[in-house]
Amino acid sequence: MTRAADQLTRALRRALAGATPGGLAAEARIGVACSGGADSLALAHVAHGIWGDRVVVLHIDHGLQAGSAEVGARVAAWAASLGMHALVREIVVERNGSLEAAARKARYAALAQLQAELGLAWVMTAHTERDVAETVLMRLLRGTDLAGLRTIAPRRGIYLRPWLAMPRAAVEAYVKAHALPVWDDPMNEDRAMLRPRLRLDIMPMLAREQPSVVASLAAVSRQLDAWYRAARPLRRHWWQRVVAPGGELDAQQLRLTPPALARWVVARWLRRASGHGATRRHREAVLAMCASDETKQLNVAGGVVRKEFSTIAFIADATLVPPADASRAAAPPFAPPAGYAWRHWRAGDKMRPLRLRGRSGKLSDLFAQARVPASRRASAWVLVNQQSREIAWAEHVGAAFDAPVGPQNVTSRPNG
Repeated sequence: MTRAADQLTRALRRALAGATPGGLAAEARIGVACSGGADSLALAHVAHGIWGDRVVVLHIDHGLQAGSAEVGARVAAWAASLGMHALVREIVVERNGSLEAAARKARYAALAQLQAELGLAWVMTAHTERDVAETVLMRLLRGTDLAGLRTIAPRRGIYLRPWLAMPRAAVEAYVKAHALPVWDDPMNEDRAMLRPRLRLDIMPMLAREQPSVVASLAAVSRQLDAWYRAARPLRRHWWQRVVAPGGELDAQQLRLTPPALARWVVARWLRRASGHGATRRHREAVLAMCASDETKQLNVAGGVVRKEFSTIAFIADATLVPPADASRAAAPPFAPPAGYAWRHWRAGDKMRPLRLRGRSGKLSDLFAQARVPASRRASAWVLVNQQSREIAWAEHVGAAFDAPVGPQNVTSRPNG
């Protein structure tokens, strides 16, 4: 066995042993994502040398260029020649924003579907040290926090990436030694995309200054990942202090949060709330919003971030739609008395709260006085007399004057 083969094989065995301490079940199979490029062909070949016909080659045809179907057929034929099962899945890439990101999203969705259909124990991908280094640079250029520099995880969900610490040279040596039929993807030479520009132009320039730049960048990513994992209890503590059960940020608590953790909380909150990435500009804008007592609004992908009083909320598509887990999805606060029914607040609603001693006021004004954010008003429950249609109790406000709702019922969910 050559030195490269030994390196790659040992890394593969270690990855699977770490992911499956008791070993693979006798009937278990492993998927290998294989584009036909050098890295993925080498991974499939090494895996086959260890586990034989338990390896299933998975080729995803993105349909982004002419001749892609022929590439899939060649990969399947090569796998069959070695006695491996192979499956080619055609997908449609929705071109929205970055083509690379859209293709990646569609590819992983297809791989997850194949894993479920075939009952695969794991799906392996052939990312190497070079991929890690390139991703670190890409995120630095686009703007990220320290958590973003952790880049590619060695194990996440159903995916194993056993070669993240492997130099590209080891893969190239293995491919050459075994004369693997590599397909060179033309998109890897397309300088219209950032990663090819980094790979072809920027990394070689950096390597002239520091030959070990790839290993250095990958090592930084691994070290940050180790620190990130060690700080998990601290992150969980501040997340629970700052993010309310309804999904809003508590601006007062965020101001008390150590800056490094505050940036992490906001970045994670933006990603979860919007379903999009959190740019450095948006993260810093939310932190600035937190420091101000003025009501502000920030446009972000998928909606707006709005601060009212001490609450910062994400509002999808600029509408007053509460988060999926907010009180609109919850049960009413208590069982209605006979002749009364629950509904949600509507614009124009009025009531006579106890504290106004019978005088009528708009619920929108009462909510504002109680410092209830607009993002939570749409989900507020009101108890209505089914005959007179008068409001007898309102969430965040309490009971109406002379309403048959006693103090034991005057409880509402916190504003967050």
